[in-house]
Parts: sequence; structure tokens; C-alpha cells
Amino acid sequence: MDSLEIPHIQNSIHFYEVLSNVLYYHLPIRHISISNQPDEKFATFAQAIKAADSLTGITFDDVSIIQQNFAVLEKVINSLPNFRSISFQHVLKNSTFDSFKSDFLTGYVTQRLQMFNLDRTQCLDNEKIAALIKDLPVINSLSLAECNLDVAETLKIISSSNINTLRFINLSGNKAISPFTEISNLPNDIVRIDVNNLEWEESIFPTFVKFIFSYKFKKGLRLYLSHTNVSQEDWSAALEIITNSAHHPLTELGWNGNPISAQFINFLKSNQQLHTLFVNDVFSQENESQFKLFVESINEFKSLKNLVIRGSSEKNLGRNISPLFETLIKHPSISLLDVTGHEIGDEGLNQLCNLVQQQPLLNCLIFDNSKFSEIQSLANLVEAGKSRNTPICIQYPLPDIRDHDFASEDLNKIISGIEIARKPRSSHEIQSNSAFEQPFEYFVSEFTDEFPLYINEDLEKEFELTFTNMKGSTRSKHHIHKPHSQAHDDNDNDEWVEEEEINEPEEEEEQLETIEHKQWRENLQHLYQEMDVAKPEYDGLIDRVTP
Repeated sequence: MDSLEIPHIQNSIHFYEVLSNVLYYHLPIRHISISNQPDEKFATFAQAIKAADSLTGITFDDVSIIQQNFAVLEKVINSLPNFRSISFQHVLKNSTFDSFKSDFLTGYVTQRLQMFNLDRTQCLDNEKIAALIKDLPVINSLSLAECNLDVAETLKIISSSNINTLRFINLSGNKAISPFTEISNLPNDIVRIDVNNLEWEESIFPTFVKFIFSYKFKKGLRLYLSHTNVSQEDWSAALEIITNSAHHPLTELGWNGNPISAQFINFLKSNQQLHTLFVNDVFSQENESQFKLFVESINEFKSLKNLVIRGSSEKNLGRNISPLFETLIKHPSISLLDVTGHEIGDEGLNQLCNLVQQQPLLNCLIFDNSKFSEIQSLANLVEAGKSRNTPICIQYPLPDIRDHDFASEDLNKIISGIEIARKPRSSHEIQSNSAFEQPFEYFVSEFTDEFPLYINEDLEKEFELTFTNMKGSTRSKHHIHKPHSQAHDDNDNDEWVEEEEINEPEEEEEQLETIEHKQWRENLQHLYQEMDVAKPEYDGLIDRVTP
């Protein structure tokens, strides 16, 4: 269990008291998100957080925090050994901004703050942003989504603030008013930029595209530019720019809801390090030519590992998706495929069987909302996974299961088969007695294009180098520099050096005592009762899949 995210609970007068009782039993979580207003037991809750000694981050969403509570949180964070991230989403107001900065953002907090999220904060302006980020010596991730900001002006402030440790920046849901022509540089280590759902002024989008694809990103770029609503003239101008670009930095691309053309596909082919592509809500049965063009080119994306091509009830491919499954059989690197929402039916599941059997590189498959009707179609797919020489993680299609009254015996066989399919073929897993593993029955992929909210296991490795170096440490033992097929050359803007993770033996986790298991469960059930909600019928075995 990585994250405990609790939505707003109506009429819960004992929420923080009950949550405190749960936390005292050492929840093995990295992150907790809370949406209930602080009450008289907030200080008790803050003290209870200390027991969650694995906690790296806290999120407060749409709550009001007074000066006294900022001071309480600051003292608690001082005692959290692994604290690295904080999120105040729609929390700060003009009346509390000064107390937040003086009472919470103290030196001890900022010296360990690697992820800072102020999404939906409407009181921010250029002066306040500059004041907030000027003293963040180890900041790796900054999220200012939906803050009513002008993106170009905000990037200018960030570029002039000398926060050279910054790697991720999220400015989604803001406005693109000013041109991007006056931004001369970005933080040296920037690798991810999210600018989804922007309000683009006329003629501004081409200036952004020109800025991005003329800039030298030393370690490549993960660009998330979904749902870009601009005029046809701006699209044409932008496509002309990328067609003539000499720079091809993309390693990840979020392109949900955007058009795809031959020009754009040819540009993608030039990005030889592109390994992750999100094209959700792009293809439909009404525009088969666009999808055909994409399928015919997909195997030319030689480095592509992760393809997320989700549909929806309004925009899906149905049976027309089958050419993609047939083509991917020969793909040289595909590892993860997500076709959720395309309503592929029983016929689509049968076609997925062939892909699973014949594509040994595929190790994660997600196909929720496929609208299949026969349990045997799912059973055949699971059997295909079990018959492989290499493991594969098949996500249990819970939304589809809920739509049918399948026999429990059949579903148990499906669950068992999925577990067998994802196990290494030459090893025997040791059964765990952890209270946080035993009730979780299904594999669920967390692979997502959402901007990260806290430091999970993957980000811990990616951000560790910055944090240890700022403490005066030598290079992290988890990383080495390794060039791509062509060596990095200062005169060649298309190549860069990436950091590669070194897998090390994992230490065996300390098991909690049985009495603590029991007490934790009793308090968790109390929390469900206090929130007046039923215990979830599906907890989910949460495994982050990183092909």
C-alpha cells in the first residue's frame, strides 16, 4: 500500500480522531491525502502521523488551514525521517499565505522538500511564486496546475530563480497568454513538462512548440500536452515547426485528445528515444483512416515500450482495433499495452490471446471496459498468459466483471490464473504474512500520465541523486551514467545521457506483529463505520509496473 487517499466525508464529526487511531498502528504508507476540514482533534492527528515513519508526503485537498495548524504541521514534519513532499491543493488564500510562508516553510522543511504541489491555488501571482521557490535547495518537482497563471510568465520566473535541481514542472490547466519567445533557459535538469488543458490565446501555441523543439534538453523530455484546443491555423503552424525541427528530445509524450496526422507521425519516428506514448480519446470508428495511419507506423517506433490508447463510451474503436493487436505481435520493444474503454468485446479478447501468446516482450495488459459477455473469453486470455515462457501482468477487468453475474467459482479460477501468469516461471515466491498483502487479490497497474503527487519507489530512485548530493554525499549507488547508442556530443543536440538504475537486492521487510495486525484492522473498520461507507469490495494488489 503506497498511498492512503481519503475523499471528503460528509457529517464526520470524529474523522481526525478515528484516523489518528488508525495511524498509531504504523501504517506502511508513503503518502496520505485528506479532504476533511481540520477540527479540534487536528493536533492529535498531527501527532499520530509520527507513527507512520515510512511517510514521505502529505496532501491536503480543498480544506482551510489556519495559522495555528500550519505551525503544528511544521513541527510534526520535523520528526518525519522520510518527509520529502507536501501538497496544499486549493488550500492557500490571500489571508493565510503569509502565515503559510513564515510558519510552515521554515528552513527545516524546505531543506528536505523535493515535491511541492500548490494546485488550484488562486491567490498566486508572479511575486508570490518567486518568493515561494527562491529557497528550495533540493526541489525536484513543482506543480502549479489550475492556478490561473500565464504559463510563459511563470516559466520565466522559474528560469530566473536558479532552482537547478528542478526536474518536473506541471502548469496544466492554466492560460497561455504571452508568447514563449522571451524564455532563454530552463533549469538544467528539467526532464518533464506538463501543459495539459491550457487556454491558448490565438497564435501562442506555435511559439510554445518552437521554444520546446529548439531547446536542448540534456536528458530528453517527457512532454504532456493533452487536450490542446487551438485553431487549425495554429495546428498547421505548429506541425510545420516540428517537421523542420532538428531537435527530437521526446522520451515520453502525452497526446490525449489531440489530432494525429502523417506529419506528426513522421515527427514521432524521428524521436528515437520515445518509449512511452499516451494517445487516449484520439481514435474512433468514425475516423478509421487516422487509426490506420497510426497502426501502419507503430512498429517503426523502435524504442516504444508503453502504449496507452484508451477509448471511452463516446470515442472508441470497437472491433476495428484488431489491426493494432496483429501489428504489435512483431513490435521490437512493446512492454505495456492499455486498451481500456474500446469495447472490444469477446472477439477482441480472443484477438488479445494471439498477441499475448506471440509477443514475449509484452509484460502488462490492461483492457477494462471491454464489454465482453462470456467468461470463457476472459478464461482463454488468462490461459494464454499462463502458457507463456515469460510472465505477464493481466489486469483483472473489474468494471466488466461487475456488469455480469459470473459464477464465483469461475472468477476464482480467473484470479488464480492471473496470479500464476504474472509469476516468474523459474522461481517460487515466498508467501508473505503481512496484513497489508493477504486480503489484496488482484493485480492493478498504476501506470498513468497523471503528474506525480508523492515520491513512490520509482521517483525515490530518480530523485535520490539530487537529495544525497545536496547533503554533500558522493554519487548515489543506485545510478550510473550510460550513453545511448551514440555518444553524447555537445555539438549534437539530439543525443543525451540518461541515468540507468542498478537493481539491488531488496531487503526483507520487517513483519508486523499479529496483535498489531488485528488492532489495525479493527481501527480501519472503525474508520469505515465513522465515514458511513461500506468496506471496499475490491482493495486491489497495487503493483507499479515499470517495463
